[in-house]
This record gives sequence, structure tokens and C-alpha cells, in this order.
Amino acid sequence: MNINKQIYKKIKIKHILMLFSLLLLVAISFVVLMFYQNANTILVVTSSGGMCSGGCNHPKYRILNDGTFEGHRKLSSSEVSELKEVINDTDFTEYTTNIDPKCQSFVDGSDEVLIFPNKHGDNRFTTCMLNIPENDKAYSFIHNLLNISEEKVQIQ
Repeated sequence: MNINKQIYKKIKIKHILMLFSLLLLVAISFVVLMFYQNANTILVVTSSGGMCSGGCNHPKYRILNDGTFEGHRKLSSSEVSELKEVINDTDFTEYTTNIDPKCQSFVDGSDEVLIFPNKHGDNRFTTCMLNIPENDKAYSFIHNLLNISEEKVQIQ
């Protein structure tokens, strides 16, 4: 009987080690996938605010290096190149806070939020809260690109 208990313990330990190894492999795969997604993402467009029962769960649309714009038309390689250039040439943290913002969220609407994962990590830029000059090249380009993508989706 003593031999059976030893065999049972060895089998139990092997199963625990196998399960632990499998969980570790899944965790490592998840981390690698998340890193790849962030490294492959140029820009995330989402919203904040709004009057939603139970809280708002705003969709996030990523623009990827290959031009994929989730929920929208695919961007051309020239649009992707120009977008990357505009982002690289702009320090979005230098925009000052707007002292008199006119945000839709103040009246139960939602506000545009831009995230630049490769340049600013998880920092969220709520555009209505920033003092962005009207002739700002980066914001104008991004905003026009988003509007053009939205229009082309609606036409199709």
C-alpha cells in the first residue's frame, strides 16, 4: 500500500507541474501578443464621457502599421506614412489645458480621445480639453483622416 501512495504522489506532482507549465505558457503568449499589438498600433481612437447606465464602454478603434483601421476603411500606405510622420514630429504632451473647454461630455455627450501607444504609452488625450491651435498640423491631419475614413465607410 505504501508503494501505491508514493506512485500517486509522483503522478499528482507531475500533473501539477504540467498544469503550471501550461498556465505559464498561456501567460507568456498573452504578454507577447499584447506587446505585439501595442508595437503594431500607431493610434487608438476612442471616446470618454457620456450618460450610460452602468458606465460607458466606448469602443476603441486601432490604426495599425499595415493601414488597418478597425471599424473603418483601410488606410493607404501613404496615409500611414504621413500619420507616422505627423505623430513622430509632434509632442502631444506640450498642448496646454484649455481654460474654457467646450466638451460634449459636459452635457451628457462623449468626447474624442486619442492614444498614441508607441509614443506616449497609455496617456489619453481628450482633444476638447486641450488648447490645440486651429492650424495645428498634427491635429488637423488626424482629424481630417478620421473624418474621411468615417465618410467612406458610410458611403459603402
